[in-house]
Amino acid sequence: LLLTIVFSIYSFAIVSIKPVEVDKQKDTVLALGLGYKQLSGNTQKQEINLDTMIQKHFDSLVLYFNTTYDYAQANDIRNQNKTFTHLRGIYKLNTYNAVELFSQLQSNEFRSIQSRLLFGAGDRLRIKTTNSKFFLGLGAMFVNLKEKDTDSVDLVRANSYVSYSCNFKNIKINYILYYQPDITKFS
Repeated sequence: LLLTIVFSIYSFAIVSIKPVEVDKQKDTVLALGLGYKQLSGNTQKQEINLDTMIQKHFDSLVLYFNTTYDYAQANDIRNQNKTFTHLRGIYKLNTYNAVELFSQLQSNEFRSIQSRLLFGAGDRLRIKTTNSKFFLGLGAMFVNLKEKDTDSVDLVRANSYVSYSCNFKNIKINYILYYQPDITKFS
């Protein structure tokens, strides 16, 4: 568990995406969020949050789109400025197996990420249990990373994850662990 926490804290560029189930529903889901917060006192703080999520379900396919923007400042000094956009398609092959295609674009001024663009594909295995959901994913992704004051870097990374969720009466537990090593450095 401690190793998981250390790797989770170290992985600043990873954004967790909860696995979407293909045949849970057949309609379109749309969520929009807009937030503004202002605090006055010894420190003047302002925060703006925008969030959009669209999920379209077909018989054996789900298309998922999510984009967010977060901006904040304290005493007229910007202290947060980041964007995140994710597009995913999941095609169900059978009850236990699906293929995923995904793309992601993000920036984070205060983690020196000017842009992080990735494209990937993989296989997702679902293990059925009574009151829980368990997914294993394995694939690869191409990543183009541009950090402040550095040249752009192209990487090929493995994309592996374990996702587990379960319900206990009024409590829901979710756990997602990603392991995404740079496979261009394997010898």
